[in-house]
Amino acid sequence: MYVDSNILIYSALDNKELGDSCRNLLDQIVKGKVSAASSYLVLDEVLWILQKEMGKKDALKAVKMFLSMPLKWIDVKREVVYYWLTIYSGSDLDPRDALHLATMKEVGLTTIVTEDKDFQDIEGIQRIDIKEWKL
Repeated sequence: MYVDSNILIYSALDNKELGDSCRNLLDQIVKGKVSAASSYLVLDEVLWILQKEMGKKDALKAVKMFLSMPLKWIDVKREVVYYWLTIYSGSDLDPRDALHLATMKEVGLTTIVTEDKDFQDIEGIQRIDIKEWKL
């Protein structure tokens, strides 16, 4: 499964049920019970939000911790960028979401864990809301 940026953001910032669910998923990934991937692009989004909410020092610490997790980190290659433009031009997705979708498809992923409802009705993609995720 592909882990979207909001899962990392909520795990760092939300002290309620949503944050607990995100932290539970990340814990399962760290323990090797769940295999997951994400893109280096996600870290940019996470750092951007976290620095605004918790300051630069704590945001950097959180992102370095996420980077050390046993996620498969996916590079955004030139071929992905061309595919991204194709997806973007033929969809209602915003540019960043289209790039996530292109990155997922590059490595054959069809499931995304995200709170982003824009991924809900994409053909060939299963969106899992973090509150619905179960091991």
